[in-house]
Amino acid sequence: MEIHVNPQHGSIEVSQGKELIFLKVAEIIFIEISDRKTFVHTRDKIYRSRLNLQECLKQLPDYFMQIGKSQIANIIEIASINKSLSSTPRITFHQSEKSTWVSRKYYKALLNKKRSLL
Repeated sequence: MEIHVNPQHGSIEVSQGKELIFLKVAEIIFIEISDRKTFVHTRDKIYRSRLNLQECLKQLPDYFMQIGKSQIANIIEIASINKSLSSTPRITFHQSEKSTWVSRKYYKALLNKKRSLL
């Protein structure tokens, strides 16, 4: 599976087998690496990509940010950040039941970037 970003149209092409899927970049809520595979999450679906995290990050707009060793999030789509003193902060997304963790290393930068986009 490949992922190609068309910055002019704000869309990405995801191919899986013989099927091409065209996603608006804004539909992506986060991207994660699990078992050396890249997964692109929308509000209700998951797609696979062969690109690594850094290749994805280079091709996406600046409202995407690395939030962990193996994750990138769409900052605009973040609905809440639940920071607990005893555990890793968890983020939720607008109009989605999906959530993911944000590394403490990236927490402060994420908060600053989210605030700058308000």
